[in-house]
Amino acid sequence: MKARGFTLIEMLLVVALLAATAMVSMAVVGGRDQLLRQQTSERRLDAIVEAVTGPAAPAWGGERRLAGFVADNGRLPLSVLELTARASLVDAAECSGASASVGAGLLPCLRARAPVFDPTPGADGLNNGSGDEQLLSEPGEALVKGLRRQLDGQHGSDVLRDGWGNVSIAGSDDDTLNHGWQLALPAAATEAWTIASLGSNNAVDTSPPTPDDEAVADLSRSIAPDDWSVDLVGWTVRVRNATGAYFPSAPGQPTVPLPVHMGVSLLVWESASGATRWRRFTTPISLVAIAPGDSADFSFAAPTGVGTLRIPNGEHRVLLVTGTNTVVHDADDTPYLHDSHRIHAAARFYPRAARPVLELVIR
Repeated sequence: MKARGFTLIEMLLVVALLAATAMVSMAVVGGRDQLLRQQTSERRLDAIVEAVTGPAAPAWGGERRLAGFVADNGRLPLSVLELTARASLVDAAECSGASASVGAGLLPCLRARAPVFDPTPGADGLNNGSGDEQLLSEPGEALVKGLRRQLDGQHGSDVLRDGWGNVSIAGSDDDTLNHGWQLALPAAATEAWTIASLGSNNAVDTSPPTPDDEAVADLSRSIAPDDWSVDLVGWTVRVRNATGAYFPSAPGQPTVPLPVHMGVSLLVWESASGATRWRRFTTPISLVAIAPGDSADFSFAAPTGVGTLRIPNGEHRVLLVTGTNTVVHDADDTPYLHDSHRIHAAARFYPRAARPVLELVIR
């Protein structure tokens, strides 16, 4: 008996079944690929945020340490490249200490830096290079500040893209700086720093995709002002007299009070392209005489017409200062010397944490 073969209808049915199976498999694989790319983008967004602000949890032996771009540079990054690159952005001579200034267009590299005290800084508190600045170079006064690589790029490069490998829609210059991420810098201290992936379509979505759409919507993370900075208004530094005499005292009269105009300054490092600079914040200046064992409190106030006085998280230098009047940032302001040494301490501010309790002790 002759064997019977497949009919045309049977063959078409088999082909249809195979095609349907292939389509289902492709949909499953495609959906899984989209999910993996989305998860990769979300992990990289989280890594970028942590690179800016430092880890939220204790990092070493249960102790919380200061880390991240803001703690190192005193500001938010202006691009993703500032997080992933170092060698291409810093001045080699400045890094080695062979030069006291940074080359034009380059950023200061990470190293110990002696604070600069400017008696008459600009209106924004920045030292202005007027020639009256004083370098604070005693042991223990320097702070480690400057640019370092916070994130590793892909394949050993400085480039870090999202899970879809998106390229910036704003052009090649922006792509070099932000590697396809969309970065929105805050225009005011009350606004957030925001970074976003444009999702699977590499386009700004005015509305999220429908549930049955395979496209993945834009993904974003924001760094609020309280995530990277703190309001200094109302923060109090206590100055305690641990000597056996009035402070300050007249020469040869250790028990006679001698009121002197005093205040407390906070020196904050801030990196800038082609420059190294320090910003000075100061409490109101008042006449002070502290009896043996007593203390005096100095509190930071808001500038006139402004409700807040925000400073970046990180380690800053606190300094006892003196002058001849109550004018803040006057030409006669100078660090107070006790036994030929300045009275100073480090103040450490952490993201979304209580402001430090700090005491300057005169011994």
